[in-house]
Amino acid sequence: MQQIKLYNSPKTRHTLDRSARIVINHSVDFMAKGKHYSDSLQFDDVKLSYHNWMKIAREEFSYINFFSHSFIEQVGPDYLNISGCPMTRDSEFLSELVDEGYLKAEYRDYILVTISGNYNFDILPRELKDHIGMVVADIRGSFKLPYTNVEFLYDQILPDNSGKFDIVPMTNLDLRTVKSHMAKFE
Repeated sequence: MQQIKLYNSPKTRHTLDRSARIVINHSVDFMAKGKHYSDSLQFDDVKLSYHNWMKIAREEFSYINFFSHSFIEQVGPDYLNISGCPMTRDSEFLSELVDEGYLKAEYRDYILVTISGNYNFDILPRELKDHIGMVVADIRGSFKLPYTNVEFLYDQILPDNSGKFDIVPMTNLDLRTVKSHMAKFE
Protein backbone atom coordinates (compact mmCIF):
# COMPACT_ATOMS: atom_id res chain seq x y z
CA MET A 1 0.00 0.00 0.00
CA GLN A 2 1.39 3.37 -1.04
CA GLN A 3 1.69 6.00 1.67
CA ILE A 4 0.51 9.48 0.80
CA LYS A 5 2.47 12.38 2.24
CA LEU A 6 0.16 15.19 3.28
CA TYR A 7 1.63 18.67 3.18
CA ASN A 8 -0.70 20.05 5.81
CA SER A 9 1.60 22.29 7.75
CA PRO A 10 0.57 22.61 11.40
CA LYS A 11 2.77 25.69 11.73
CA THR A 12 0.84 28.90 12.23
CA ARG A 13 2.17 32.42 12.39
CA HIS A 14 0.78 35.83 13.16
CA THR A 15 3.77 37.78 11.92
CA LEU A 16 6.65 37.11 9.57
CA ASP A 17 10.29 37.74 10.23
CA ARG A 18 11.41 40.81 8.24
CA SER A 19 13.75 38.55 6.27
CA ALA A 20 10.74 36.67 4.86
CA ARG A 21 9.97 37.02 1.18
CA ILE A 22 6.98 37.32 -1.11
CA VAL A 23 7.58 34.86 -3.92
CA ILE A 24 5.73 35.31 -7.22
CA ASN A 25 5.09 32.53 -9.71
CA HIS A 26 2.66 31.63 -12.48
CA SER A 27 0.22 28.73 -12.31
CA VAL A 28 2.00 26.74 -15.01
CA ASP A 29 4.60 25.92 -12.29
CA PHE A 30 2.02 23.70 -10.57
CA MET A 31 2.09 21.23 -13.46
CA ALA A 32 3.84 17.95 -12.82
CA LYS A 33 6.52 17.06 -15.38
CA GLY A 34 5.19 15.00 -18.27
CA LYS A 35 1.55 15.53 -17.28
CA HIS A 36 -0.96 17.22 -19.60
CA TYR A 37 -3.61 19.45 -18.11
CA SER A 38 -6.48 21.25 -19.75
CA ASP A 39 -5.29 24.23 -21.78
CA SER A 40 -7.89 26.31 -19.95
CA LEU A 41 -5.72 26.07 -16.83
CA GLN A 42 -2.99 27.95 -18.66
CA PHE A 43 -4.56 30.26 -21.18
CA ASP A 44 -8.25 30.83 -20.41
CA ASP A 45 -9.23 34.36 -19.39
CA VAL A 46 -12.96 33.73 -19.29
CA LYS A 47 -13.50 30.82 -16.89
CA LEU A 48 -12.27 30.65 -13.33
CA SER A 49 -9.40 28.14 -13.27
CA TYR A 50 -8.85 28.40 -9.49
CA HIS A 51 -11.40 25.66 -8.84
CA ASN A 52 -9.66 23.32 -11.29
CA TRP A 53 -6.29 24.02 -9.68
CA MET A 54 -7.82 23.41 -6.24
CA LYS A 55 -9.07 20.02 -7.42
CA ILE A 56 -5.58 19.16 -8.72
CA ALA A 57 -3.99 20.33 -5.45
CA ARG A 58 -6.21 18.01 -3.43
CA GLU A 59 -6.50 14.99 -5.71
CA GLU A 60 -3.03 14.82 -7.26
CA PHE A 61 -0.82 16.33 -4.60
CA SER A 62 -2.83 15.55 -1.44
CA TYR A 63 -2.68 19.18 -0.32
CA ILE A 64 -5.15 20.28 2.32
CA ASN A 65 -4.99 23.93 1.24
CA PHE A 66 -4.41 25.60 -2.11
CA PHE A 67 -0.90 25.80 -3.63
CA SER A 68 -0.39 29.49 -2.86
CA HIS A 69 -1.51 32.17 -0.41
CA SER A 70 -2.87 34.46 -3.09
CA PHE A 71 -4.08 33.56 -6.60
CA ILE A 72 -4.52 36.34 -9.16
CA GLU A 73 -6.78 35.48 -12.06
CA GLN A 74 -8.45 37.27 -14.94
CA VAL A 75 -12.14 36.48 -15.37
CA GLY A 76 -13.55 38.31 -18.38
CA PRO A 77 -12.42 41.94 -18.16
CA ASP A 78 -11.86 41.81 -14.38
CA TYR A 79 -8.97 40.64 -12.21
CA LEU A 80 -9.60 38.74 -9.00
CA ASN A 81 -7.39 38.09 -6.02
CA ILE A 82 -8.48 34.78 -4.53
CA SER A 83 -7.23 33.79 -1.10
CA GLY A 84 -5.77 30.31 -1.18
CA CYS A 85 -3.76 28.94 1.68
CA PRO A 86 -4.27 31.08 4.79
CA MET A 87 -1.46 33.61 5.34
CA THR A 88 -1.00 32.12 8.79
CA ARG A 89 0.07 28.76 7.29
CA ASP A 90 3.00 27.63 5.20
CA SER A 91 2.34 27.01 1.51
CA GLU A 92 2.22 23.28 0.90
CA PHE A 93 3.65 23.87 -2.58
CA LEU A 94 6.68 25.78 -1.26
CA SER A 95 7.10 23.12 1.44
CA GLU A 96 7.14 20.38 -1.19
CA LEU A 97 9.63 22.34 -3.32
CA VAL A 98 11.90 22.57 -0.26
CA ASP A 99 11.48 18.84 0.46
CA GLU A 100 12.32 17.96 -3.16
CA GLY A 101 15.44 20.13 -3.24
CA TYR A 102 14.16 22.92 -5.47
CA LEU A 103 14.46 25.62 -2.79
CA LYS A 104 16.43 26.39 0.36
CA ALA A 105 14.73 25.51 3.66
CA GLU A 106 13.79 29.10 4.57
CA TYR A 107 11.38 29.24 1.61
CA ARG A 108 8.99 27.01 3.53
CA ASP A 109 8.00 30.09 5.58
CA TYR A 110 7.55 32.54 2.71
CA ILE A 111 4.39 33.93 1.11
CA LEU A 112 3.51 32.66 -2.37
CA VAL A 113 1.55 34.82 -4.83
CA THR A 114 0.49 33.05 -8.04
CA ILE A 115 -0.61 34.63 -11.30
CA SER A 116 -2.93 32.39 -13.30
CA GLY A 117 -1.47 31.63 -16.71
CA ASN A 118 1.83 31.05 -18.43
CA TYR A 119 3.87 34.25 -18.64
CA ASN A 120 6.62 32.52 -20.51
CA PHE A 121 4.21 32.98 -23.48
CA ASP A 122 1.46 35.42 -22.48
CA ILE A 123 1.98 39.19 -22.45
CA LEU A 124 0.62 40.87 -19.32
CA PRO A 125 -1.73 43.81 -19.84
CA ARG A 126 -1.10 46.95 -17.79
CA GLU A 127 -4.26 46.32 -15.73
CA LEU A 128 -2.93 42.93 -14.63
CA LYS A 129 0.44 44.45 -13.72
CA ASP A 130 -1.44 47.04 -11.62
CA HIS A 131 -3.43 44.29 -9.91
CA ILE A 132 -0.29 42.29 -9.14
CA GLY A 133 1.34 45.44 -7.75
CA MET A 134 -1.70 46.16 -5.56
CA VAL A 135 -1.86 42.62 -4.14
CA VAL A 136 1.88 42.38 -3.45
CA ALA A 137 1.98 45.89 -1.92
CA ASP A 138 -0.92 44.97 0.38
CA ILE A 139 0.77 41.77 1.57
CA ARG A 140 4.11 43.52 1.97
CA GLY A 141 2.49 46.30 4.02
CA SER A 142 0.51 43.85 6.18
CA PHE A 143 3.68 42.03 7.23
CA LYS A 144 5.92 45.14 7.12
CA LEU A 145 8.37 43.45 4.76
CA PRO A 146 11.09 45.48 3.05
CA TYR A 147 10.56 46.51 -0.55
CA THR A 148 13.49 44.33 -1.58
CA ASN A 149 11.86 41.14 -0.26
CA VAL A 150 9.85 40.41 -3.40
CA GLU A 151 11.17 37.89 -5.90
CA PHE A 152 10.23 35.39 -8.61
CA LEU A 153 10.11 31.68 -7.83
CA TYR A 154 12.10 30.67 -10.90
CA ASP A 155 15.03 32.87 -9.90
CA GLN A 156 15.37 30.98 -6.60
CA ILE A 157 15.30 27.40 -7.92
CA LEU A 158 18.43 25.47 -6.98
CA PRO A 159 20.42 23.81 -9.78
CA ASP A 160 20.36 20.05 -10.34
CA ASN A 161 16.86 19.35 -9.13
CA SER A 162 15.06 16.40 -10.62
CA GLY A 163 11.74 16.65 -8.83
CA LYS A 164 8.28 16.32 -10.29
CA PHE A 165 7.73 19.99 -11.19
CA ASP A 166 8.99 21.93 -14.17
CA ILE A 167 9.41 25.47 -12.85
CA VAL A 168 9.72 27.87 -15.80
CA PRO A 169 10.63 31.57 -15.98
CA MET A 170 8.12 34.36 -16.52
CA THR A 171 9.98 35.84 -19.48
CA ASN A 172 7.23 38.41 -20.13
CA LEU A 173 7.34 39.92 -16.63
CA ASP A 174 10.32 41.38 -14.81
CA LEU A 175 10.72 42.25 -11.16
CA ARG A 176 11.42 45.93 -11.85
CA THR A 177 7.99 46.19 -13.50
CA VAL A 178 6.28 44.49 -10.55
CA LYS A 179 7.96 46.85 -8.10
CA SER A 180 7.06 49.93 -10.14
CA HIS A 181 3.41 48.85 -10.09
CA MET A 182 3.67 48.14 -6.33
CA ALA A 183 4.82 51.71 -5.76
CA LYS A 184 1.45 53.00 -7.07
CA PHE A 185 -0.30 51.38 -4.11
CA GLU A 186 2.04 52.19 -1.23
